[in-house]
Amino acid sequence: MKKIILIALCLLPLINIFPDIKSAMYGNIEGQVIDRATQQPLKMVNIIVIGTSIGASTDETGHFIIKHLTVGHHRLKAMMMGYKSQIITEVQVAAGRVTKIEFKLEETVVKLNSGIVVTSDYFQQDAERPISLKSLSPREIRNSAGTAEDIYMILKSMPGIASMGGPNANMIVRGGAPDENLTILDGMEIYSPIHFSQPNMSMGIISIIHPSLLKSVDLMTGGFSAEYGNKLSSVFKMNIKEGHRSEWTQDYSLNMAGFGALIDGPISKNTSMILSVRRGFFDIITNMMDRPVAPRYWDGVAKLTHRIAANHKLDLTAFYFRDNLTKDGIVKDPPHSMRKEYYHIEKEIIGSAIGLNWTWMTSHDGFLKTTVSYTGNRWNSESGSEAVPDMDTEDITEEQLLIKTVFTNNLGRQFSLKTGISMRGIDPQHIVSMTPDTMITGLINPAIHIAFRPDRQYRAAGFMQTTWKASPLFTMSGGLRGDYYDFTDELKISPRLSLHWQLEERLAFNAAWGNYYQTPNAFQVSRDIRNISLQSRQAEHAIIGLEYLIAPDTKLTLEAYHKEMNDLFVSSDTTNLITNSGKGSSDGIELYIQKKMSDRWVGSLSYTLSKSKRQDGAKLPEYNYEFDQTHNLTAIIGFAPNNNWRFGMKIQYATGMPYTPVLGMAHQNGVNIALKGPKNSERYPDIFRADLRIDRHFHFAGWTLTAYVDIWNITNRDNILFYNYEIAENKVKLNPSYDFKLLPTLGLTAQF
Repeated sequence: MKKIILIALCLLPLINIFPDIKSAMYGNIEGQVIDRATQQPLKMVNIIVIGTSIGASTDETGHFIIKHLTVGHHRLKAMMMGYKSQIITEVQVAAGRVTKIEFKLEETVVKLNSGIVVTSDYFQQDAERPISLKSLSPREIRNSAGTAEDIYMILKSMPGIASMGGPNANMIVRGGAPDENLTILDGMEIYSPIHFSQPNMSMGIISIIHPSLLKSVDLMTGGFSAEYGNKLSSVFKMNIKEGHRSEWTQDYSLNMAGFGALIDGPISKNTSMILSVRRGFFDIITNMMDRPVAPRYWDGVAKLTHRIAANHKLDLTAFYFRDNLTKDGIVKDPPHSMRKEYYHIEKEIIGSAIGLNWTWMTSHDGFLKTTVSYTGNRWNSESGSEAVPDMDTEDITEEQLLIKTVFTNNLGRQFSLKTGISMRGIDPQHIVSMTPDTMITGLINPAIHIAFRPDRQYRAAGFMQTTWKASPLFTMSGGLRGDYYDFTDELKISPRLSLHWQLEERLAFNAAWGNYYQTPNAFQVSRDIRNISLQSRQAEHAIIGLEYLIAPDTKLTLEAYHKEMNDLFVSSDTTNLITNSGKGSSDGIELYIQKKMSDRWVGSLSYTLSKSKRQDGAKLPEYNYEFDQTHNLTAIIGFAPNNNWRFGMKIQYATGMPYTPVLGMAHQNGVNIALKGPKNSERYPDIFRADLRIDRHFHFAGWTLTAYVDIWNITNRDNILFYNYEIAENKVKLNPSYDFKLLPTLGLTAQF
């Protein structure tokens, strides 16, 4: 660790040794303007570069190009009569290349006698007015301190998202488990785009999607519409940008996480592509640090866009990733071992997906989007120890083929209708063999020998969502969804309702209510033949909130939510049986203040007060859920004094997660065992972490170099992730496992 810190301190002064090339440092911006509701291109929209007299207008296809802009960051504004203006901040212009952006304008009608003019150029919303929506730009993700330019790390700074500490990328949304989040990439519903993520495990360290690939990022933490189903907690949507239509560009990046290359550009007049490939360096770093873990990963993501005609477009998106991990050492992991044992672990995780999206502009007021996608994941592992030489093995494969079509249509200025249907086939295969495992409490986890190869399963769904703009100040959206799953022979009907009421010029009231269901997955069913009787879990969301526009670039959101959950899964300590005997609740209040970059300052403040409870049976005691985090406070600030420098800091405080304490030991059946206290009755110590990031841009003839140093945990605080327990000398010994201490990370990005 001392060597890493010394290298970072030596390299930091080098950030300023390169002189800027002052002569003719220019680039271009091209983009498109579309109607947010209908996706139709908008012509004759005026685009201006704020603070200059430079601008452009869109053509018949909604496209525009602004040439000969100085390098650095700019703010662009789109304006058109009958639409709300929109400002996009932090548009980076690099030397000798084109930067691509997209405006989505919302149609508006303002009655002059209403006394209220609703305007917010920096903050935009969908016509359905979804509640609990957080949107981030790729630039906000890349520039945030302590994130290693990873999208999931910045999402953990949002209200309602619990902080688990460490490099864990899995999301805990409003007291829910990681598997309760729906992830959508370019219309494809994918398992988890996170390296080293496994079913039924709260792990995963880095996203396979680099922020440079993204066009938009939306996270709905509750109350989402009838369009989305089979998840209880949240919807996370990522859309990959299209390749450049005018020229080829290249990005190369290097940091402690790995090396990446991104290229995009035109293949023909109507076809463009974008491709990203990365190779991780974790195995090299752990070997240098003489650690027993050697994780290796690489990933590739590509998108091909072809415009068949003015009203028809095809998008083909695909990704592939592979993770390998080998580990040798001495096990002390709780609660599975009561003595030191030498062990060996090998894991391989492979994920892939390919999806074709056909967008058809059926009329001026509507469009049809059809998606056909395949997703596949495989988890293969072997592990063993000296005490148990027989190898534990897992060979799990899950494949899905999905077809869905969604039709969106505006029925005049006041009504819009969205309908859709989907059908998917699911092919799971679970081959698992595990030896019995004696826990520290003396209980024995039974041996597992599974050969789960069911026939193909089918899940069908349909929904209808309508939005009524009763006035310029009041919008109501209602929907109904139906899901049928043949494996459990269930038909679930889910009503949803939301409303938006503009109380005055800067203040608005929001509310949402809905029912949500999530079917059991193959991993849960496969563990015991009796688990085929499992039924879907159910959650009811109720949310109210206020939005206040403090300034045109600053918005405050205050929300209170309640989730009531029934038929939750409860597993046994001594068998692999799972039942629907659980229930629970989650309540919270969230405060979020977000300031967009407008005067060289950008930042956010989020605070969550929450409580998540569970009960494993009607007559059993209620307890704190393992992902219950009472307080979570995060402050982010960024300052760009000029186009060459940027400084950022993130400060986070969070309550520790609950755990079940060990109160003592006893002698039973010839061995020492630990005596546990009430379930989740104690908490790990609170978490505090401050991160600092410094970026420096160097502009050369035809290319731009960005160097940064991102220093994690600058206070060098000992944050405890969990406790290891072992019985030694007739005593229970507690060994804490810590998060990263002070850790500088360096990175370079070159844009051509």
